[in-house]
Amino acid sequence: FLHDGLVPLPTYFTRLPRGFGGAGGPGSPGSQPSSPEQTARRLISELTPAGYWLTPLRQTSNPYKPYPADAPTASAETRYADTMVGDEYDTSPYTPTDGQLCISTSDFINHLRILIECLRPE
Repeated sequence: FLHDGLVPLPTYFTRLPRGFGGAGGPGSPGSQPSSPEQTARRLISELTPAGYWLTPLRQTSNPYKPYPADAPTASAETRYADTMVGDEYDTSPYTPTDGQLCISTSDFINHLRILIECLRPE
């Protein structure tokens, strides 16, 4: 009964339409459509010499530290005043302001998805 409804699956699947964006990335404002070859060359050129993409760190948190038993109940800490984090014991996420770079799983997957899309025959 399933045999009548079977359809072949594509070799690979991406959610990017043909004509994805240029330097600004897919669908970004002001991005110009680029050829798959141009897009692939741009992404490859953005790799570090060690072979990975660096991205500004979007969110981080303090590592867990047990709160000391003798600590005062009210913290005088001001280092985190603009971050929505109370003190060095608070593990709430916050947006860093130091420009730290990281390897982003999300960006890595998106870059590979774009590169795979570039392999699709015209």
